[in-house]
Amino acid sequence: MISYVAASDMPGMETILNRMEEDPNFIVDWKIYSMAASGYLKVGMIKKACSMLKLMEGMMPLQGRKSLEFLITLYANTGHTEELYRVWNT
Repeated sequence: MISYVAASDMPGMETILNRMEEDPNFIVDWKIYSMAASGYLKVGMIKKACSMLKLMEGMMPLQGRKSLEFLITLYANTGHTEELYRVWNT
């Protein structure tokens, strides 16, 4: 998946992501959705990036400072300040 993101090949990345989500033996965690969000942001697909961030946010531990900083940075890259401040205020 990282290779597809690096090559800005979103159809390839989505194929891998879909396979991961469908495989009951594979655990899709927030880091997978983070990679997908980063890929979408890289190519300017903001709406899809925001969808991945919502999935990611629901899975990641928000107690630690590092995880919140990571999430805030990705939201900042979307340009959606309302989402950025919503997470910031948690």
